[in-house]
Amino acid sequence: MRFVLAMLLVLSAASLAAETINDSRYQFTAEVPPGFQRWPAGRPLPSNVSLHCFYQGILDGEEPVLMINFERLGGVIGRETLQGKTLPGLPPGAAVTTERWKWKEFEIDVLLTRMTVNGVELFMCTAQVPLKPEAIQVIVGGVNSREAEARSHLQFIVARLDGKSNWLSDGERIEKLAQGAGSFLFLVLIVLAVVYFVRKGRKRPIPAGYYAPGQPVYGQGFAPMQAPYPPQGVPPQWGQPTGPQMVAPAEDVAAREQFAARNAALQADAQRRQVEAKARRDAEMAKIAGGGLQKPRTTIVQKPPVPAAIPQQPSVLSPKPKLPDGRIICPACGGQTRAGISTCMNCGAALGGR
Repeated sequence: MRFVLAMLLVLSAASLAAETINDSRYQFTAEVPPGFQRWPAGRPLPSNVSLHCFYQGILDGEEPVLMINFERLGGVIGRETLQGKTLPGLPPGAAVTTERWKWKEFEIDVLLTRMTVNGVELFMCTAQVPLKPEAIQVIVGGVNSREAEARSHLQFIVARLDGKSNWLSDGERIEKLAQGAGSFLFLVLIVLAVVYFVRKGRKRPIPAGYYAPGQPVYGQGFAPMQAPYPPQGVPPQWGQPTGPQMVAPAEDVAAREQFAARNAALQADAQRRQVEAKARRDAEMAKIAGGGLQKPRTTIVQKPPVPAAIPQQPSVLSPKPKLPDGRIICPACGGQTRAGISTCMNCGAALGGR
């Protein structure tokens, strides 16, 4: 007898303990309040979308029992509230109100429905939970007199229901926003870097000693020294500046050396041409004096063009201006050549005779 009483106590305590739901297919866990029993295995569930069903009391009794039903919604749900929406399928005279309850970090819709069926006043509260891959709704219902009890049971279930949601929490939304802002800033920095290097390449200064087409022959850093021009109508005298003179600063030594080396090469080439021409003339004169040959016909040889790097000054002087020491000044380039030479040693221009 004592053994039977002990077994009854154990069974009654087990029936009053909370039951845990672990649904691997829909990926959620939940707890059912104590005092509820699982729906009988051989009895059909209340609807074709029911997942888990529990009841309290006697199913075939005269008084309706208190029931808990977990249903699937067939997809995910958004954050839009159901406040003021019309729910189809309810009997005439049913009253529906919507409340916002807390689940995890989100606020979800809870629908409170009061209706009369076959003269019995019923109460039903439904909470829709945004789970993934599929949302569910939990329904707790019974007679209208047990409204407070039904509310308490639904709060118990919602507080302990766990699963991944298709909604983003505030922290997740801030993280996604930071990632998007970081990607945008990275793209902006790349664009700004490209624009910077393009503009830097366009504004690159001309290095010292490099002469671009259309640029003056003096290097970067040369500053023109202004000199007085002669009065209008008076020809300039030799040795008098006729325009701005280019003065090289001390830091532009490389440009000045390059310019001097080029002038030296031009002068050496002019001297070589002069020596060769004089040798040819002496040989021809020797042939004429020794062999009685006729004087050869003069052949006009076209002189090489004057290099563009050497600035030429327009000459308004006589064909052969001379200095006191007998040196001749070339009207083409202004170079000085000693007396007796008919070709300018600087540019190769003819001086009009010896």
